[in-house]
Parts: sequence; structure tokens; C-alpha cells
Amino acid sequence: MVITVPLNTASSLLLWSNRIYVTGAVLTLTSAAMVLYEKHSKNLGRSIRWGLTTEIVVIIAAFICLCGTIGAITFGNIVSHLKDVDLATYKATADTKIAQANKDADKALSDAATANKKAEDTKQANLQLQIELSKHEGQEKQAEAKLAAQNQQTAQFAQGVAQQQQGMAQQMQAAPSLSDAQVDVIAKLLTPFAGRTVSVHTMMDARSQRLAGRFQQAFSKAGIKFDGSSTDMGPNYVGIMILVKNPTPNPHPPIADVLHYAIQSVGIQPHGAADASLKEDEVRLCIGPE
Repeated sequence: MVITVPLNTASSLLLWSNRIYVTGAVLTLTSAAMVLYEKHSKNLGRSIRWGLTTEIVVIIAAFICLCGTIGAITFGNIVSHLKDVDLATYKATADTKIAQANKDADKALSDAATANKKAEDTKQANLQLQIELSKHEGQEKQAEAKLAAQNQQTAQFAQGVAQQQQGMAQQMQAAPSLSDAQVDVIAKLLTPFAGRTVSVHTMMDARSQRLAGRFQQAFSKAGIKFDGSSTDMGPNYVGIMILVKNPTPNPHPPIADVLHYAIQSVGIQPHGAADASLKEDEVRLCIGPE
């Protein structure tokens, strides 16, 4: 029969069994001493009557020793079994903890390897990004240099155009007429309106007549008709005017805007005016003295 008790209880019972066993052993030793003393006394002729008492003491001592021995053996086995169970449990737990620790160590090594790989990948990506940034910076510098060169060319071109317009204006003041180059500029700008008609009205002075003739040459090169031309008496026009029916609120013909820009581009500042007697799409160029 196996007695199931906790380890602490079994250890306590084992201690008391050992004490009982020791007590029985002491009583047994005492009984043996009494028996020897009684026998020795009989040999000497003394009369000591302990026989019954000694037997009772021996029986009690033997019983106590037997109980202590049984208890010591029983609870000793229980304590040994419980300690073996605890030791086995401890070993199993220790093995589990060691296995878990090894597993955690392997995972930590794997995580460290993954982290190192990610760090290396990040390093390579950063290096590639730096290379790309360096390329972009170089391209931006090239683009900036190219843009600066283009801006410089544009500024030079604008300066050249301004100088050309200034020269044309000076030429107009020196010789009140249009050069062949100015005629070509006006004709080129008016070419998209080939087939349209512009009426030309001039005053009787020589300058107005010369200008009218040069404008008619430009219109001819651009394919523009100039019907309805006339020469008027009296100071009816001042400078160059472009007449339309009504600039506002109705939009005037686009050719009027282009003609205004073309005349302005050759160094002459035209004037715009409205004439309600004109048709909606009619444009009239009037040339008079300044």
C-alpha cells in the first residue's frame, strides 16, 4: 500500500518515527542493562525480583522500536519517492527551460541576422539614393547652367530686338518711310490674314503718301487687299490710326490687333479709334502728318 502525503508531512513523520525508534532503542538498552544487572546479582547471591518488570519493559521497548522502525522505513521510502518525483519534475522543468532558452537564443540569432541583413539593405539603399541624388544634383546644375545660358540668349535677343526697334524708330524719324526690312516684318506678321481687305486713307503730304505706298507693298506681300483707298484733303488724320466700328463692347476683328502690333514692332506707335460708319469686320488704316 502506498501512502500519499505531501513531502513536508512525510519528512515530519519520518522525523518522529526516528525519534520513536531511538526511544525504543534506549528502552531496549535499558532493559538489557536491567537483565544483566539482575543476572549478575543472582550470581552474587542477591535477591532482586525484576523479572516481570524487565520483561514488560523489554516488550514495550521492542514494540516501540518496531513502530519506529516501521515508521522510519515507510516514511523514508515516501520521502525518497517524493524527492525522486521532485527531482524528476525539476529535471523536466529544467530541460524545458533549457530547450526554451535554446529556442529563444536561436530566435535571437535569427532576428539578429535579419536585422543585420535589413541594416545592410538599408545601407545599400542609402548609398544608391546618394548616388541618385548626386546624379540629380549634377543634372540640376547642368539644367541651371543651360537655363542661365538660355536666359542670357533671351536677354541678348530681347536687347537686340529693342535695339532694332529703336533703330527703326530713329530711321522713321530721319526718313519718314518704311525700309524693305520693315515692310517684310509687317508682311510676315499679317500673312495669316491673307485674303482679308484693309482700306487705306492718306493725307496729301509727301510723308503720308510714302508711308501709304510702303504699307500697300507690305499688304501685297501678305496677300491682303487694300480696296477703298483714298487721298483726303485737309488735316483729318494725325499720325497713323487704325479704325474699327466699335472696339467695345463687341470685340473688334483680330487683324486689327495684329496690324497694330506689326506697326508697333517696326518702331511706329499707331493709334486706335472707333468709327461707327464702318462695318463690323472692316478695318481702315489712316495715315496723316505728325
